[in-house]
Amino acid sequence: RKYDRAEVMLDSAAANLQLLEEKWNIKLSEGGDTPNIVLPDICPTCLQPIADDSEDHMHEILEKAEEEVASVKEKFYLAQADVHHDEQILIIAEDSLSNTEDELEKMTSELQKLSLKYDEQLAFVEDELKKRREEQLLCTQHYSQGISDVQQL
Repeated sequence: RKYDRAEVMLDSAAANLQLLEEKWNIKLSEGGDTPNIVLPDICPTCLQPIADDSEDHMHEILEKAEEEVASVKEKFYLAQADVHHDEQILIIAEDSLSNTEDELEKMTSELQKLSLKYDEQLAFVEDELKKRREEQLLCTQHYSQGISDVQQL
């Protein structure tokens, strides 16, 4: 979830950065400091003409643009860092899952071997028990026959 949110924030910041670049006709996504912005003839924000005699307006636009650039870049880099961090966590989790699956496979194999061994031993013990019962039955029959023979004498 956190990774997905960070990825969405990164995409949003990248889209905002691209809009800003297009709006002011500048290239910011390559990193570095905020470039000197060359103002167009008409302000893309308020659509007022930017002229030499309206320096207050130009100063205000430049200030807002620089703040917007700095804000968008900061959000972009933070989102990028979050995505990178979450990717690292995902890699660690995938490795852990893989190790756990390998361990489970080994344990399952060992369990099957032990189960087969104990099944064979149980079959042997049951066979021996059957033989001993047959011997007991035979002994009981001989004993009974011997008692009957003694009583008839």
